[in-house]
Amino acid sequence: MYGHSHNYEKGAVRDGNLFQVRTDEGSYDEPVIDAKRDFENIYGVISNLTPIDKNKGIDLSKYMLTGVGMTDGSTYWWRVRYRDRNLQWSDERSFIIGSNTKVEERSGAVVKESKLYVNYPNPFNPTTAIQFDIAGTGHVRMDVFNVNGKLVRTLVDKEMPSGQYSVIWNGTNDNGQKLASGIYFYRLTAKDYYSIKRAILIK
Repeated sequence: MYGHSHNYEKGAVRDGNLFQVRTDEGSYDEPVIDAKRDFENIYGVISNLTPIDKNKGIDLSKYMLTGVGMTDGSTYWWRVRYRDRNLQWSDERSFIIGSNTKVEERSGAVVKESKLYVNYPNPFNPTTAIQFDIAGTGHVRMDVFNVNGKLVRTLVDKEMPSGQYSVIWNGTNDNGQKLASGIYFYRLTAKDYYSIKRAILIK
């Protein structure tokens, strides 16, 4: 979260980046987060009267939620309004606290061959574990696709050392939305290794 704070009337339509989060679908009269992210007056001057943009360096595409007391595993809804007084609130979107995947190393064993294992349990609800071995340090990516071949979730996308790993998938897409029951395919790509397995989500 950007390190400046400003007081303003809650929910007011004013210049700036307004961000609201609520606990259920409905009114934003009592949001759990009602934050203003940038300066109303985006221009200013420094000591020698040189004009500056006070918002320079603020990444408006990202917002860090810290210290707000949200419950792990719960779903929240959010919306945003950006600067112009005439702009409407964005479409509402949802996210799940704790839905980001965590890759855990299973052991310190030496791995000589990369391998992707069948997830367990399978079928699953609500979560399943996917184990994989990586032989040699390199970029590792694991994606989940629906039966139409559409990418719905990226579980791993980073540089990783050789080792045995496990990642948990909770049946949600990259936006934290719960996916429908059905067949999904997860694909592991690592250096010269490529493998696809099938997972079945049931409700």
